[in-house]
Amino acid sequence: MAVLLEPILNQILQAEITEHLKAKPGEQTDDRRGYRNGTYDRKLTTRVGTIELEVPRDREGTFFGGPVSALSAEREGARLDVDADGCAGS
Repeated sequence: MAVLLEPILNQILQAEITEHLKAKPGEQTDDRRGYRNGTYDRKLTTRVGTIELEVPRDREGTFFGGPVSALSAEREGARLDVDADGCAGS
């Protein structure tokens, strides 16, 4: 199950930074708010296993990964429970 969730959550993070920056990778727009600056790894521990997230960064350091990254605060001992249907609970 964790193998199925990992690419989905990473796609959500990419969509969140695209919305945050108002531009897709390499896209030049008048509304652009900044530029991507790689990713950092974060582990998300769930009942179905550990998920390796690739949290995107922006150059100004204003993107914090939205709700998906907030759930991955493993260093604070947080844990996300995901049932067999993929529904998250606390």
